[in-house]
Amino acid sequence: MKRKDIVWIAVALLTLVVGSCGEKEEVLPTVSESQVVGHWKRTDANRAWFLEADHTGRYYWDDIDELDIDASWHHASWELEDGVLTVVDSGSVGNQAVPKSYTITEISSSAMRWRDEYHTVISLRRI
Repeated sequence: MKRKDIVWIAVALLTLVVGSCGEKEEVLPTVSESQVVGHWKRTDANRAWFLEADHTGRYYWDDIDELDIDASWHHASWELEDGVLTVVDSGSVGNQAVPKSYTITEISSSAMRWRDEYHTVISLRRI
């Protein structure tokens, strides 16, 4: 075999190997609104979300020793589209609505995992 043919074969193989090493597209679960409705708490912090069926809700965002149900909750609205949950805080920054988006990567009747806008993975449990 000629040296030129070997070089072309090596280049072709290298192209195939490098091309197949790309980032795989993540397959997200199908998520329905009824699955996300409810009271969710982070497993690693005392932060909670209560999402109601009418797309209103509230969340508690302060780290405390025990979650106080009577504590000061932030009121919010929420929407779900293509596995992305968007919670819109009603006025936490100078009375300006602040949206926070979470891509749901896993969900069951008792647990949910999502990735926030900063690619932090957050695990929650239904309470």
